[in-house]
Amino acid sequence: MNIKKTGVIIENELKNLGRTKKVVFILLIYIFIFMVCIKLSKYVEMASIILKGLRIGLSYKVLLPFYCSIAITPLLAILSIYDSVAYEYDNKSLKLLVFRLPRDTILFGKLLAPFILLTVVNFVLFMGNGLFFYLKLKDNFFFVLFLLFVFITIYDLFFLAIGLFFSVTSKCEGGALRSSLLIMIFLFIVPLFRVGWLNVFSPLRYASGVVEFIGNNYSFNFMIVSYVLYSIVILTIARFIFARKDFY
Repeated sequence: MNIKKTGVIIENELKNLGRTKKVVFILLIYIFIFMVCIKLSKYVEMASIILKGLRIGLSYKVLLPFYCSIAITPLLAILSIYDSVAYEYDNKSLKLLVFRLPRDTILFGKLLAPFILLTVVNFVLFMGNGLFFYLKLKDNFFFVLFLLFVFITIYDLFFLAIGLFFSVTSKCEGGALRSSLLIMIFLFIVPLFRVGWLNVFSPLRYASGVVEFIGNNYSFNFMIVSYVLYSIVILTIARFIFARKDFY
């Protein structure tokens, strides 16, 4: 894999993301809601204490913004990658790209660009959250927030893998978007079916158990490794299909 050529792909994809109105729109909404959650967390914490008594576990100063990320970043991940291959395939421009560059380089660059974008945004938001409460209230949540940032980073990689998979396997960007969103919605409603093994794939399983897995190193590591393995499997299948796809 040529690092320089991969860098060119990443640069071009990042520029395209910056020009994609729906990605920019959802990104701005995410940042806005995240900041609103930080502001509201103090009042939610107070209301929780009044209604239920003193809470044991993570503060809502940490939980509320985290729940915001759990809910919004999958959509942001899918919107930033679903058309990365499907759009160029639909417009016949992928033929020239495949002729000029190795297919692994193309696929890796198209995955890395949105991954870098989401990672940088989440790092700034989560660490900014920690800095805000440290400067204002002298509350130190940096370590817990860093762990949540690590989880969200791998969590987003999983949804990027899903979006890239359907971008590779679909013949048009509309089909890739519909398929990716259907899988995302299905994973969010999986807990309603009460099927044990399916819950491993559900984002809500990890969101609802965040207090437990942060306090348990084994559980936290298991969550991270699970999402990494799921992502690797999906990306490997996508690479296999992309390597054998006829663009000529």
